[in-house]
Amino acid sequence: MNTTIEIPDALFRLIKDKAALSGKSLKAFVIEALREALERGEKDPDELMETGWRSVFGKAKTAQVKQVDAIVDAGFSSIDLESWK
Repeated sequence: MNTTIEIPDALFRLIKDKAALSGKSLKAFVIEALREALERGEKDPDELMETGWRSVFGKAKTAQVKQVDAIVDAGFSSIDLESWK
């Protein structure tokens, strides 16, 4: 069956890159990813998409990402920008 779906550009580039790195066609990669997602059951969509530091350091739950982001934000907010000029 053929169908058309809209995928955000950044996500499409990530999918295309991962497919190429795995030596699979885009079609084969997407079919396999969809099957794996269905086997895992329903997940929070944020947990399925790797972005930011998650894509570099592995898989993390959304709650963990939010905790790390809060720590980083707190650290950066304490920097005196005038002293860096």
